[in-house]
Amino acid sequence: MTSADPRFRVRWLGRVAYDEGLDLQRAVWESRSTGRINDDYLLLLEHPHTYTVGRNGDGSNLRVDPSELESIDARLVFTDRGGDITYHGPGQLVGYPIVKVPTLADGWDDQTPGDARSHGISRHPDDALDLDAALANLPTVSRAVVWLHDVEGFTHKEIADAMGKTESFSKSQLSRAYQRLRPMLDAGRDEPGAQGATARSF
Repeated sequence: MTSADPRFRVRWLGRVAYDEGLDLQRAVWESRSTGRINDDYLLLLEHPHTYTVGRNGDGSNLRVDPSELESIDARLVFTDRGGDITYHGPGQLVGYPIVKVPTLADGWDDQTPGDARSHGISRHPDDALDLDAALANLPTVSRAVVWLHDVEGFTHKEIADAMGKTESFSKSQLSRAYQRLRPMLDAGRDEPGAQGATARSF
């Protein structure tokens, strides 16, 4: 490995206020995306008692009266991240990966013919109903698009800008990912022993 080869560096930061952690992530992301640093990072930390409301939330799902937060040593933070409301607290390990997504040549796709089995996808109901296992079978870029769009709440334009691609590229990656996820998530309904189980539907 030469000095120019990127490394994956893991850093334990201890307990960090949510705002400070977010500022640090943005600083590392900016340095990574502009080439000032050549390494990818996984920032491991924990936050003080914090409730975050993402871009898909309005705070109405907070189960604590906001006026009582200070008395329980907690904070409410509105953020541009995806999701609705999330609790962070001492003892809860949080990992923030900041990695460079590879830029792919125009025309890249994954159209290998065949069904789920030919793609190396398990049809065991435990795996089929496990969204994490299903996502792990997707190509890296497709998995990133699904995560950014469905979990973080990014628009196709925002994803396209981040990847240096077009909106149609983001939309096509999401569509192909769904096509591959459906057989994996639906398999549990066709296998013995899956009664009473439910699969997430896209």
